[in-house]
Amino acid sequence: MYGKDVAIVISNDAVHYGDLEWGGSTTMAPMGTDEAGTEKARQMDLEIINKCLTNELTADKIKLFTEYTVQKDNYKEYKWVWCGRYSVPFGLSFANKLNVLENNEPLSGTFLGYQTSIDHPLIEVEDIDMTVTALSTNRHWVAYTSIVYQ
Repeated sequence: MYGKDVAIVISNDAVHYGDLEWGGSTTMAPMGTDEAGTEKARQMDLEIINKCLTNELTADKIKLFTEYTVQKDNYKEYKWVWCGRYSVPFGLSFANKLNVLENNEPLSGTFLGYQTSIDHPLIEVEDIDMTVTALSTNRHWVAYTSIVYQ
């Protein structure tokens, strides 16, 4: 823990999943878009979170996160579509190294929660002219996780 005056925030979505309206003909639904496929995709996200992002943070865990999310032969291509495929490893490496320098110990990640854009009904926000920007179905959804490191 750095103290009262320093915090590092890494903001990103977890998986972007589905086969509809991702711009072009790209499908990001290797496990299917029915209920079973959606559940498998959620379980994959939770596997990544549990194996790579929680408990004691290590360089090996951060590397494993990259192996889950980035194609081995082309770092520009997704393997599993987390929009934080670069910001998460960079941010966690930086934060962990800073904590080791400051406190002589690695950070530890505590999982706070995981939800998706299909877990709850849409919240209408009309008074500020916001509109729906994307589908929210088994064929197009995004996941979010919260993890705190200390």
